[in-house]
Amino acid sequence: MCCNQFFLLLRKYLIVFLFFLHSPSGFTQYNLIPNPSFENYSNCPPGKVNLAYPWQLTTNSSSMQPEYNNVCSTNPCCGVPNNISGYGYQLPRSGNAYIGLYFMYVMGSNLRSYIQVKLKDSLKAGKCFYAEFYVNLENVANFSINNIAMLFTENSVSQGVTGGVIAANPQIVNYGNPISPIDTVNWYKISGIIQGTGKEQYITIGNFKTDAQTDTLNTNFPVAFKYGGYYIDDVSVIPIDSMLFKADAGPDVNVTTGDSVFVGTLLGGTLTTTWYNSSGQVIANNVPGIYVQPTQNTFYILEQNVCGSISRDTVTVTVQPFPLKLTHFTASVLSSSLASGEGRGEVAILKWQTQSEQNTSNFIIQRSSNASNFESIGKVKAAGNSHVVKDYSYVDDKVFSSPLSSGVLPEMWFYRLLMIDKDGRFTYSPIREIKFRQNDESKIYPNPTKNKIYVVGNGIIELTLLDNTRRKIISKTLKSSNNPNLDISKTQRGIYLLMIKSVGGKTETRKLIVE
Repeated sequence: MCCNQFFLLLRKYLIVFLFFLHSPSGFTQYNLIPNPSFENYSNCPPGKVNLAYPWQLTTNSSSMQPEYNNVCSTNPCCGVPNNISGYGYQLPRSGNAYIGLYFMYVMGSNLRSYIQVKLKDSLKAGKCFYAEFYVNLENVANFSINNIAMLFTENSVSQGVTGGVIAANPQIVNYGNPISPIDTVNWYKISGIIQGTGKEQYITIGNFKTDAQTDTLNTNFPVAFKYGGYYIDDVSVIPIDSMLFKADAGPDVNVTTGDSVFVGTLLGGTLTTTWYNSSGQVIANNVPGIYVQPTQNTFYILEQNVCGSISRDTVTVTVQPFPLKLTHFTASVLSSSLASGEGRGEVAILKWQTQSEQNTSNFIIQRSSNASNFESIGKVKAAGNSHVVKDYSYVDDKVFSSPLSSGVLPEMWFYRLLMIDKDGRFTYSPIREIKFRQNDESKIYPNPTKNKIYVVGNGIIELTLLDNTRRKIISKTLKSSNNPNLDISKTQRGIYLLMIKSVGGKTETRKLIVE
């Protein structure tokens, strides 16, 4: 082999070596976890985690012992990818095996399962270590939870025969201790930094808090018992070469004007950080990630100190304007041509204006009686693309045929616009309100009608229906002024007068059309 070929080959292997040294997988040669992805086993399952030697059981309670799942198994309880007697399905993150773990079992019972192993070597005092493992929500789990954590101890820990909570403060938990995503497909990383004291020899993975201290998110999976179950794979504890463990400000991201976006990571544990904006001002300390809400394209700098080694990383945030700019939105009351009881009475007129639109789809008109719970009542097509002022309007003529579940009309309606673009992005307009009962006159609805007429007014005590000769057709004395109504289902079609008598002798007349 000539010199040039030798150096080319040496360069090739050097590049490969450096790649693995700088990549997460390159850390595997330093991993202090034995059998980190549970590939080695004494027997093919069914069986518990102790089949994946040297992993250990923490309880004698058979129902709370973690299940070992491996491709080699033909039993429906614990195969890969199919398991849990056919109800579970998951591919390993790597290799052929993983562990099934109860982080919460039967809500309110404080029952748990844990996995535990002795490290290849204890954590050296003063040295920093990176720890991580991956979880995936089981298909039949009722809850996704927080408190998914790793505990370092000098000695092994035990639940005894109870299968209960191991009460402890774990060193590794994701920043902010969020509830894991309801995602039964992708693996979710739990990671953090720990500085050794020289005594840590064991790691234990599980939920070290009580049910009352655990936040849950319901998956709505219909099974009789309530639990939060996860698969576990790829456990690592790695001595950090500080020059290689660089700051990570996260990938560059886009954000819509007015929205906020998370930059950074969820790296937990002991971490010293400083965040700077593009002007060099400090905006946060000692957190791995932050939410930002820029108004223009910008960047943020993360400065990180791990055991005395300082590194920096930059993330760019690109601000994308929402494709629609709303300049104003109004709601007002207008009396129709059949007002004063001769038809539908008052209607709501909604008007809005856009200054520019890009790729817009439509406006959904929404209405509420309490400014909180809105329902969609109509749609107006948007311009799509426009660089000129566009005016829109919508008439809500159903306000007097839209009572609440009690049959009573509210005194006030609230309106908003749901503005949607063709890419599925959306935003809401400000809320506008309308008060329909603006005077003491009573209102009737629906009008025209076929079955029953409702009246909105104060202190109503009697309703009387008259024909066009003022002959009495129906009369009803009200025991209560709540929800006054009159059944006209047996009345012939035609035009009638409705006399409305209130407390104090006040009498009003409204024209009613019976269909």
